[in-house]
Amino acid sequence: MAKLKEMSRESGFLGGFFKEKEGSRRDYVVDLREDKLRLYCLRVDDFLLIVGSGGVKTTRTYQEDPHLLASVEDLQMVHDLFMRMYLSGKIRVDSNTGTLRGTLKFL
Repeated sequence: MAKLKEMSRESGFLGGFFKEKEGSRRDYVVDLREDKLRLYCLRVDDFLLIVGSGGVKTTRTYQEDPHLLASVEDLQMVHDLFMRMYLSGKIRVDSNTGTLRGTLKFL
């Protein structure tokens, strides 16, 4: 949490803080690492980060751990819903503040 708070106050969610492309090439799933701890997020841009979940990585890849795999797959689903709503204009991102506006229910 401290790392995320520092990013939001100081620099934004710059790509260098994350391992890019933890999911597939088509989504924005990234990995915030702290030793063996993994936190999966959607990094839309430097100012918009959707925080997901994660856990302690004890396997070589996240795909080998059911909990970490589920965390990534959940974010991939959120990515698909978010992009569909964003591209249709149902969600807008304020370029000055990074605030999301519009329909924010993903049902």
